[in-house]
Amino acid sequence: MENKSPKTVTTQGESVTQLGGHLAGGITSVGQFRREHIEGFMEDLLWERSAATASVRSRALQQFSGWLADDGHVDTDPMAKMKVPFVPATARAHPH
Repeated sequence: MENKSPKTVTTQGESVTQLGGHLAGGITSVGQFRREHIEGFMEDLLWERSAATASVRSRALQQFSGWLADDGHVDTDPMAKMKVPFVPATARAHPH
């Protein structure tokens, strides 16, 4: 088991839950999960939320996507080589 902070676990769970809501009715099993599902979710997320939020969700979903492949639920990692959304410097938190 990986040693992850409670915040990381919460963020990953929220990200997968949000993706599931986005895909509701679109796929019926985790084995049908494909790159285009993530791309559509990320496009919607970037439209509705900040680039920083999309970046956090993308990183969390990369972990989920890798797990799906590692555990044999899908043949290949759907997010392999997929870039995390760019967060402009003006959107990043500034140190105090």
